[in-house]
Amino acid sequence: MMSATIALQEALVAKLNNGGQLSGIYHDAPARAQYPYAVLNCSDERDWSCKQRQGREIALQLVLWDEWPSRLLTLENLIEVELGSFEAGADWHLSTMVLTGKRRSRDPGGPWSCMFELRARLIETTVSSAA
Repeated sequence: MMSATIALQEALVAKLNNGGQLSGIYHDAPARAQYPYAVLNCSDERDWSCKQRQGREIALQLVLWDEWPSRLLTLENLIEVELGSFEAGADWHLSTMVLTGKRRSRDPGGPWSCMFELRARLIETTVSSAA
């Protein structure tokens, strides 16, 4: 079975790539990338199990980068809608995806960024045999 973090990352990348608005989605800051792009980081994972099902609570950050603030605002709105409507794969069910914070800033010498701080809670789709 795929881990909850990997399942969540793959599902998010597929969902965000589906819109075709981003030039790429990376797991670390790229050396060179065409704007707009996103960096996805799943940082903390905690147990969120119940009874016979494994569960995970995952903290993640999604950072959008763009050189044009108006396009960044449009992307922010589109992505905020997309984050509430996707599945995490066959092994895990996405119970909740909550926006816990959002911060917009600009590098004085370069692009604008918007960081989404999120909390996802996933539950395993199959019941564990060991109780």
